[in-house]
Amino acid sequence: MIPVRDDATVEQLLVLANIEGMNAEFIHMRLAQCERLKRLNQIAIRQMQTLAAASRKALPAAKEPQNP
Repeated sequence: MIPVRDDATVEQLLVLANIEGMNAEFIHMRLAQCERLKRLNQIAIRQMQTLAAASRKALPAAKEPQNP
């Protein structure tokens, strides 16, 4: 079986690293697993949306090829 990380995009790996750290903090805060999952899911969705929007803005506009 291929690990999920092997097929993940850079944005997905970034969000995963972020929520791993947050999960550790939530465990330290003694949040219940169901509450952690709910919060982490919301955070991951929000971060992916933010990164996707930033990526779209960063892409250069498509240009027509120019003939010399």
